[in-house]
Amino acid sequence: MREWALWGPVLVVGAVIAFSLLSFPPNTFSPFCTYTSQYELTAELEVGSERLTSTVATQRSVSRDWLETINFSGCRQTKGTVLTFKSMDDRVWLVESNICEIGEEVLRDVHTADLLKVCKRAREFYAVDNASFPSSWRRGEFAPGGPVKLVKLVATSTRKWPYDNIDEIAPNLLKATYDAKDNWWDSPERLLTRRREFIYDVAKAASPPDVLLRGSVSP
Repeated sequence: MREWALWGPVLVVGAVIAFSLLSFPPNTFSPFCTYTSQYELTAELEVGSERLTSTVATQRSVSRDWLETINFSGCRQTKGTVLTFKSMDDRVWLVESNICEIGEEVLRDVHTADLLKVCKRAREFYAVDNASFPSSWRRGEFAPGGPVKLVKLVATSTRKWPYDNIDEIAPNLLKATYDAKDNWWDSPERLLTRRREFIYDVAKAASPPDVLLRGSVSP
């Protein structure tokens, strides 16, 4: 009893401090990394008659100033890097969760931003043929006239820790290697940063059909 009387308050204070620290976004107290924004991103795709929704929370993390010259590529993210959509026929679309600089500036002033109106640049996607047994992927750009439409892209400032939904709807995409044809930056490899065991070899399609390459973005 005497020990609890001595250490009890210390443990309670320590637990309160630990809980308070965990409530802050990741990289808040890191000596190596910081961040420029943290937001929850909700998007909707129209694929034929289907409307697919995906929500992630992510953080735009960068190296601290003193480390930037050594690690100019920033701090690696493992969750929230990509929005994942799966259609009824088991096809998957991956859309990067980054936002434009203007979108970041808007989020500093207001809580929510419609990125389809704020960010005018075209967005790209990666289409994977099958969520259960992925074998090929294609890269495309949302453009007017296609059957795949990005109809919603809304960012909301948040303190939530990064998360995504790929583990729930297409976990086998995290068990694959993606043939990048010597162009890693333009492949799903760059976005799927927490891949683990490699069971599937997913080849890059040589000539994507019009139905997958040409999507559309609604203003």
